[in-house]
Amino acid sequence: MQTLVGFANSPRLRPALQFSMSILKVPKQTRAVRLPQSLDQWGTILQNVTQRSYSWQPDVSKELLDAFPGSQRICPVHCECSLIQHISTPDGSSWDNVPPFNYIGVSKLSCSACHLWIKSYNEQEERRFYTKGSHGKWCWPWGMPEGGKPLSECMSGKVSSEYYSYLLESGLMRLDDDSTPPHTPEWDEDSDEEEVRDMIRKVRSRVSMSGGRVAAFSH
Repeated sequence: MQTLVGFANSPRLRPALQFSMSILKVPKQTRAVRLPQSLDQWGTILQNVTQRSYSWQPDVSKELLDAFPGSQRICPVHCECSLIQHISTPDGSSWDNVPPFNYIGVSKLSCSACHLWIKSYNEQEERRFYTKGSHGKWCWPWGMPEGGKPLSECMSGKVSSEYYSYLLESGLMRLDDDSTPPHTPEWDEDSDEEEVRDMIRKVRSRVSMSGGRVAAFSH
């Protein structure tokens, strides 16, 4: 309100208020998300993200299978993502030639998934959009707006990279005696801890660039 009052009191900006203003409601969006339905499917996702097999993966696969029952969820698309998609989609009106403001005002910080989706969008499109930040929490259910394959793969890679970071911080990503050696030339079984962590950072970078898929969170 203070900004609007200041706008009206500004001799330079006041003429803009002589034009008519309107409010449009952005249509509500949902996405049907298909979830893995077996331990093997969850296990494959974990192996794709970590680039190797670990002894803890069957237990985590069981936890994920129990936590997300059902083959499909109808997930809402959060408001900031819906708004960005809406104003970026031409509708044949004269407004198609008017670039929108690139700052999206929200009542609270964006969730982690929205934050990553906006970053992915900005990397794939000419226009850039921003919010005031993210509170770092993950919300479920969450649906990604409809988009092309490059945007989908970019988002998948970022989610995979975030999960990879979580595995490192939680201590699950460590060498186990019964782990299957990874198929990567950078690995050396005699490497010390720092060398191993350096290898992990390189693998994480590859996961991010290659768009490794995490189906439950992004499709």
